[in-house]
Amino acid sequence: MASVNMSGTLKEQMLENYRKQVKSAYETKSGVANVVDEIRNQMENKVPMVEKFTELKNTAESLLDDFKKQTLELVGDDDSRDFWRSSMFEGSYSSRPNLLSLRPTPDLHCVINPNRDIEDNLSYIFNWNPMYDLDEYYIRHNESNKEPASTNYVSGDLYFKYEFSTPLLLPLRLSGQHSTYKAKNRDYAPTVDVGLVISDPEMYNVLKQVSENDIKIADAVTKMSDCLNQFTTLKKFLDEFSGGISIVPEEYKQRLARKAQPRSKPIQVKPESVIPDDIKNQMKEVVFESSLLGGNND
Repeated sequence: MASVNMSGTLKEQMLENYRKQVKSAYETKSGVANVVDEIRNQMENKVPMVEKFTELKNTAESLLDDFKKQTLELVGDDDSRDFWRSSMFEGSYSSRPNLLSLRPTPDLHCVINPNRDIEDNLSYIFNWNPMYDLDEYYIRHNESNKEPASTNYVSGDLYFKYEFSTPLLLPLRLSGQHSTYKAKNRDYAPTVDVGLVISDPEMYNVLKQVSENDIKIADAVTKMSDCLNQFTTLKKFLDEFSGGISIVPEEYKQRLARKAQPRSKPIQVKPESVIPDDIKNQMKEVVFESSLLGGNND
């Protein structure tokens, strides 16, 4: 087993993998995972074509694999040939062509409010914001020191952002932010360009737990960071925590699996061995020879 140092890059990647695992566990425990699945299912039911496009993309990927295999059987597998650049697909250059580009939504941006009409649950909402204090620079350009709430704002609305463990494919890609650049001191001043309304009371109560879970996740990652800092090599960590292999990036697993190469002994070359024996006499007259053989230059 090869030795792999516990570098800063390795630790960062392991911590990110650990964070995702802990996050997934809390999602399941708190019921957030079920809510996310419900959101996915309901949105797919509202726009059934989303699922069809997903199936189409999977079919396209399979077709590309078959196409490459059949073509290589015809022309031979030549490592010097850039297959995709030479293929019939336009714009593929040197990379595998993307026949159907789909953009999943990495984050859930919602306006949550159980006081909204239940019929509005999981409906899209656009260009939403509550009232917030403006930064001084923008006050000079406005008659008021506050940005008014959007016309679709309802009393009790709260902004909710959630990072999906696995990005979700929705008909419209969601976008929003916790604070806008125009806000005073960048305080809580959320905006939602494209989001979903959550008005179902049960969903609302589950999603409220996410902020509490985030604190627990951050604490767990901090403790794991302290743990990793105790070890100088990956092997030492795994000797203590065999289950820790699940957070090790694949690249480092492969490095670890390599056989350790024995260190070769240092080669010591003596100066007198540099000059061939059959011309040493001729070289005595050269200053270069004197320095190699340790002679005097006088």
